[in-house]
Amino acid sequence: MPRPSKGARLWYDTTDGRWYVRDGRLKRSTGCAHGERERADQALAQYIATRHKPNWRDGDPAHVSIADVLLLYWRERAPHTERPIMAQQAVRDLGLFWRTRKVAEITPGTCAAYVKWRTGQPQSRYKNPKTAPRVGPASARRELETLSAAIGYAYRERKLRYLVPVALPQRSQPRDRWLTRSEVARFLWACWRSDEGRGKHLCRLILLGLYTGTRLTAMLRLRWIPSVDAGWVDLDRGLIYRKGSKEAQTKKRRTPVPISDRLMAHMRRWRRSSSTHVIEYYGQPITTEVRSAWNSARERAGLAQDVTPHCLRHSFASWAMQEGQPTSHIAQAMGTTEQVVISTYGHHDPARLREIVNAVGRRRG
Repeated sequence: MPRPSKGARLWYDTTDGRWYVRDGRLKRSTGCAHGERERADQALAQYIATRHKPNWRDGDPAHVSIADVLLLYWRERAPHTERPIMAQQAVRDLGLFWRTRKVAEITPGTCAAYVKWRTGQPQSRYKNPKTAPRVGPASARRELETLSAAIGYAYRERKLRYLVPVALPQRSQPRDRWLTRSEVARFLWACWRSDEGRGKHLCRLILLGLYTGTRLTAMLRLRWIPSVDAGWVDLDRGLIYRKGSKEAQTKKRRTPVPISDRLMAHMRRWRRSSSTHVIEYYGQPITTEVRSAWNSARERAGLAQDVTPHCLRHSFASWAMQEGQPTSHIAQAMGTTEQVVISTYGHHDPARLREIVNAVGRRRG
């Protein structure tokens, strides 16, 4: 029995360092090198778009296919989201499950079936699907959120007559994993001592995340000169602008953050050995995830699997709380709300709690 087709997808050929579109037996070059994943994704979207023409009919969700809704979102909206690669990957994974189903078939039952199917799939960033860990429930939820966004976009574009709700699984509890200073030292040493220095770009990522609390995507996009579509570094003023001058503000606030004296020394040195981006791999910007290199270095450092890139942001907030810094200042530096800082990291400030209990203990009468 023939194996089912995986559909059109991107494939990286290590022999010539290029991205290709694979669709069954067809192999078509995108003309994109290793550091041009975003352009390769756009080439894949264009390839899919040329092969399929949406049929919106009368806009009735019972007649419109989910594939058409996803394709519209892929082509017109996903490239302009905060994390376009993640949005486009979500569209791809959603399409593998829903295939020929209609929008009206999206129900709590089919959404639950998607979560069950998706959490049984191996994570694509691992080469061996048999030994790769499974996709987590949080990833399945984010993908369903993308499906909901795609339906909303199609409705606003007058492609659908009415909205169809997407049932999301319960949100998992946020992880409160932060790094101790000794763990950071082990991690940095593991990155620096990697084969042929391949993990040195992770040293920049770790130090930048620890000393600024910046999110992973924003760090990877940081440039050395002013930019309209990405954040940039102003070494003269000692500031990091985490949002391009013409980028829209989102719920994930990307406020400017000062560069500490300790980080400034590193960044001046990095500038002399960089081309365009703060974090580069052999002179090329990193437009894809860094989890493969991250996981390898994490294992060499003897750290558990719960140490993810987001732990750098948690560590920044936790260390600041332990130093007794005002929560309002921490929130401003991180680009979040003070309520989030208090609810998530408040327990890391035992000094404040000690002042409270001592004040109560001194009260008389």
